[in-house]
Amino acid sequence: MTKREVIKCVLDGKKPPYVPWSFKFTKEPKEMLQAHYGVEDLDPVLGNHIMQLGSDIGFFNHLGGDLYQDVFQVVWDRSIDKDIGDVKGCVLSEPTLEGYQFPNPLDPRFFANIESEIAKKPDMFRVFQIGFSMYERRAFTAQIIINHVQARDGEKIDNVDQALQRAIDNGVKNLVVQPTHLMHGAEYDELVEALDNYKDKFESVTVAEPLLGEVGADATVVNEDKAKVAEDITAEAVKDAGYDSLEAVKADSTAFVFMGHGTSHTAKVSYSQMASQMAALGYDNVFVGTVEGEPEETACEAVIEAVKAAGYKNVILRPLMVVAGDHANNDMAGDDDSWKSMFTASGNFDKVDTQIAGLGEIEAVQQIYVDHTKAAIDSLGK
Repeated sequence: MTKREVIKCVLDGKKPPYVPWSFKFTKEPKEMLQAHYGVEDLDPVLGNHIMQLGSDIGFFNHLGGDLYQDVFQVVWDRSIDKDIGDVKGCVLSEPTLEGYQFPNPLDPRFFANIESEIAKKPDMFRVFQIGFSMYERRAFTAQIIINHVQARDGEKIDNVDQALQRAIDNGVKNLVVQPTHLMHGAEYDELVEALDNYKDKFESVTVAEPLLGEVGADATVVNEDKAKVAEDITAEAVKDAGYDSLEAVKADSTAFVFMGHGTSHTAKVSYSQMASQMAALGYDNVFVGTVEGEPEETACEAVIEAVKAAGYKNVILRPLMVVAGDHANNDMAGDDDSWKSMFTASGNFDKVDTQIAGLGEIEAVQQIYVDHTKAAIDSLGK
């Protein structure tokens, strides 16, 4: 059976003899693999099953140096992002498409290599693609992380002011900002304050909700976002612990403890609300704590007493943080003066384990951010 026939077998809803594959890479890893294997065409050495004809991002004309222009006439600067690049300048000086010429989907370049590629690799399944490049801007609010990534990877990432200035330079009129914060805390407020300094540069500025959505008045107030997050992170913890269900975890006398950062900001009630949400879902063996012990009932000592009083003999600690960084690895799972060491030293539990994974690694959590962004975009037309 050829590779083409294996793919057709899958598309026909039949069981293939094996799972087919096809790998595609961005510029830098592609060049590394080409150098490693000493070939230009990676399909044969990787055993790819799908032949990609046409172009998924369109075509670029080299303007000199690190500048490239796509078929929309957008100029891309590849001095930092080597793959597609960062947008430079603005194509439309006014909000009108009058006189603008869109790319031609029948551009001969899309079809130029079809016959030659099929002749070289007749056994592969063929996918023809017509695509054009799009762009977005990202920024980090934490300069220490920006510095760390640049020192470690050589990658330069904008801070908020730099990203906003790029948006202005690129002629953006309506700005949508998606914070990747957990809640409406101090960092969220700082972001909003930074945006206020630029709001007169845009026709509109819309800030989407952070992960947990609106804060609410007191500890008992929950919402759809918190319910989704509670369900998704608990399901992931159950799976990573090797159980089929939360009930099976409970039957094994095991409790999950999600450890957040904690804050003196008024948004600290969000942690209490997450605990209320867990209770509302019937997750009796799921507890919420914080490194900072704010609110008070989330302090490590208080959580140890709560888990002990509930009668659980085994504990699994997991971060309630978007990124599992220093707090997760040291304050939660470290050998000294950590939550793991304090739970163990209490003598109340037979076993204390940890799971090192940030909320941002969970696909369902990522989708919540996407939904928040979509809601913010949809609000522009209202």
